[in-house]
Amino acid sequence: MAAGFNGNATTPAFTGKVVNEGTINVKGSASIGMYGTGQGTEVYNGTSAGSTATINLDSDGAIGMYLDKKMQKDITMEQSQQLEILQEL
Repeated sequence: MAAGFNGNATTPAFTGKVVNEGTINVKGSASIGMYGTGQGTEVYNGTSAGSTATINLDSDGAIGMYLDKKMQKDITMEQSQQLEILQEL
């Protein structure tokens, strides 16, 4: 699932919104479950109280959520298992 585009010489940048309310299974090294880029883009893994939205990682190097290029810095995260933040931009 992906949202947003940074733009290039022929296509202007745009934002988007993706919402996972189910299960995403990420299989394969360097694979990404949810991706968002650009200021104003929204990426949600579960949006309601008690949501059971899940991102399962099945390989070393798999990425659950990748947020890039001026994504909103006010991020709220809750997890029931391991959560690792690799780098703050």
